[in-house]
Amino acid sequence: MTDPSPLSGAAVFEAGAADVVAVFDAFGIGVGCVDPGGVFTYVNPAGAALLGWRAEDLVGEHVHEAIHHHLPDGTPLAREACPLYAAIRARVVERSLDDVFWAKDGSPVPVAHRLAPLHEAGEHVGAVIVFADASERHRATDLLRARVAQQAAVAELGLAALGGGALQGLLEHASVLVARTLQTEFSAVLALSPGEDGLELRAGVGWREGLVGNLTVGLAGRSLAGFAVAGDEPVVVQDLRAETRFRAPAWLLEHDVLSGVSVVIHGGDRPWGTKPWGAVGAYSRRPSTFTDDDLDFLHTVANTLAIAIERNDAERELRRRNSEITELAEQLAKLADDRRRIMADALAAEDHAGERISQLLHDEVLQSLLTARQDLAKLETMGAAGDEVLARAKEAVVAAIRELRNAVVALHPVTLERRGLASAIEATARVHAVGGGFDVSVDVAAEAEGPHDQLVVSLAQELLNNVAQHAEARHVGVALSRLGEDLVFEVADDGRGMDPGRPDEALDQGHIGLASIARRVESLGGRLEVVTGPGAGTRVRVALPPTSSAASG
Repeated sequence: MTDPSPLSGAAVFEAGAADVVAVFDAFGIGVGCVDPGGVFTYVNPAGAALLGWRAEDLVGEHVHEAIHHHLPDGTPLAREACPLYAAIRARVVERSLDDVFWAKDGSPVPVAHRLAPLHEAGEHVGAVIVFADASERHRATDLLRARVAQQAAVAELGLAALGGGALQGLLEHASVLVARTLQTEFSAVLALSPGEDGLELRAGVGWREGLVGNLTVGLAGRSLAGFAVAGDEPVVVQDLRAETRFRAPAWLLEHDVLSGVSVVIHGGDRPWGTKPWGAVGAYSRRPSTFTDDDLDFLHTVANTLAIAIERNDAERELRRRNSEITELAEQLAKLADDRRRIMADALAAEDHAGERISQLLHDEVLQSLLTARQDLAKLETMGAAGDEVLARAKEAVVAAIRELRNAVVALHPVTLERRGLASAIEATARVHAVGGGFDVSVDVAAEAEGPHDQLVVSLAQELLNNVAQHAEARHVGVALSRLGEDLVFEVADDGRGMDPGRPDEALDQGHIGLASIARRVESLGGRLEVVTGPGAGTRVRVALPPTSSAASG
């Protein structure tokens, strides 16, 4: 061991060395001097205290064996491989911001240090080492890394929440992130039970198999998370065994949990604020101090989950309302089908009634008129008296017979069955032309015949009757054609027309005529268009689809 004098081995300082030593002794960081062989010749009190030595005891010790004998990870380091000793021998500057010196008791001391060679009169006499405790910087670095990890976890959870998907999957994702980020063995996401009398463990990390999804814990003073939810504020526990605010729950004690933290997840709105949905927490078997940054992280996780919960509730409500709308739409569709069926039955009954009326006119009224004509003919042979009266009666009866015959022909489906669609429409048009005092032209395309024939004849009767009663027309045109797959039937007159709003009023008021026609067309999925105006005549255009179950009316 060398002379323990602070300046032994060589004249390290020039004249006035005692003053320099006094300055170094006052430094709050470590300062040490070594000779060319790496043996300490001086260490100031701050440096010696940092390493757990007395200054006089460290002088004379080799720098490698005393403070640099292992790597930072604890691996033994040979003197020949020691970078500090190598820099002393090489007479070079060496520095590190992240190294470890080893204290006298064998514990590591994080340090930042700088080594520089010392010279006296141009001769190398050793080196000076300046070193400082880097523990605080390490702690700051660790805190920064933890904060970065927390922000990254929050971003990851936020992206998962934005991606949608099942709420349960997001709860499980959150529990994994909490345990990983806070470096705890356990994490948990708990939700209020349906009766709000307990908390159900919905997701978690580290718990024994079968616990997640089956455990329910108490509220208020019966669990850590329950105490947080009941008070609507975060709860931190450093030693669960010494906790007095609430009873330590058995499930935490069974897992040897010592420390824990829990924050509230808020859910639906209340008149006075938000309603707790549950809690998210982290738990450890080790004594742990959870920082404000840790609490901020858990609050952010809880808020992210709260947003996802609200969205999930909104989507569930939307699905419920969509289901109701779908059910109502189905009911409306059924009502529409029922209405179309009733309309079809009514139209069939109407056509049947027309057929029956036609039959009655033919079998009773027409036959009676024919008999009366024969009786009048017999009176002609009885003398000249009353000849003029008889002649007029005979003429009236003959005209009535002609008109009734035409009406019967138009009403009875036999005209359509035997002569075809064009003849049936022409017969109907002639009957109403006589009654309405107008000329009529009929244009029926050969390709227009089909499953709607009976309906078209019925529409012709309704529309032409409407013209005869109200239009005061001189000429009426009737046309039937094909437009694509649709059948188009049109009746146009040059009569007095009507106000454009009148057809809608007629439909709303349920008048026979246009209202009846509109209902018929609607029941078959067709379209009705009325173009009219005062003094401009009226054009009624009906478009019918190619097929319909009620086409034959």
